[in-house]
Amino acid sequence: MILKNLRKEGANAETLAADYLRQQNYHILERNFRINSGEIDIIAKDGNTICFVEVKMRRTTAFGIPSEAVAKPKMQKLIQVAFYYLKSKNLNNCKARFDVVAVTPSKIDLIKNAFTLDDASY
Repeated sequence: MILKNLRKEGANAETLAADYLRQQNYHILERNFRINSGEIDIIAKDGNTICFVEVKMRRTTAFGIPSEAVAKPKMQKLIQVAFYYLKSKNLNNCKARFDVVAVTPSKIDLIKNAFTLDDASY
């Protein structure tokens, strides 16, 4: 039952994040884009830039802020999925970046350019 509730909370956080991004003039292209190696929560356009958005939710900040949960292994998976997406949609020459939307009970924060390819290297 706990896992089911966590999934529901995660889905709710992703919906809040998508709504927030729309308010920030992002155009949502896809949600929950998944391949074998991973998933990207939201893919959107901000102007001419493709944004790969990871949504992180925390009920409390006792163990840190949500965006701190995007560690190198997660970055590497997101990058791998992003490259696949760009290639499969023939968008190899588009500007792209990685954003994080951090959701807590009291606020939503958008961190643009939350990490780069350099951040995810070993």
